[in-house]
Amino acid sequence: AFWAEADLEGNRFMPLKRIDRRTAARALKPGPIDDLCVILPTTNTFAIQAEQGRAQRQKAQQASPHDVADRTLEGFLNLIRRKFSSVLRGWRLAMDADGNGVLSFQELCDSVRLVGYSGRVKALWKELDADQSGQISLSELDPKMASLLDEFKRRIL
Repeated sequence: AFWAEADLEGNRFMPLKRIDRRTAARALKPGPIDDLCVILPTTNTFAIQAEQGRAQRQKAQQASPHDVADRTLEGFLNLIRRKFSSVLRGWRLAMDADGNGVLSFQELCDSVRLVGYSGRVKALWKELDADQSGQISLSELDPKMASLLDEFKRRIL
């Protein structure tokens, strides 16, 4: 009822000065206070947000075995293969953004979220950084591909 009364223009916007003139004046000191608006939610907006929240909670509670598998190292590697067709391609395009051949923990965090990994990043890091060097290389992620790449480099150089 309040929103319908407050939305005089019927466009779901209300100038802040209509709610609190002093706050609006302080927020925009030298400029006009007509430009600062509040978007008024409709009843449907609240219902939609509540329904989306319920759906997300239900989905999280009903995780399929496939979702759980994606939270392991092998699941992570499979996710990379699905998205990029190979671990090497995923390494080059999404993970090793600066091209220095190694990932720091922060780079791993950024890249795994970028590709959609939903598992525990710290556990993934510990599993990948088995030598505890503080960096992950392609050889730790995909040893077979790393050795093939090294062999290729050796032959062409």
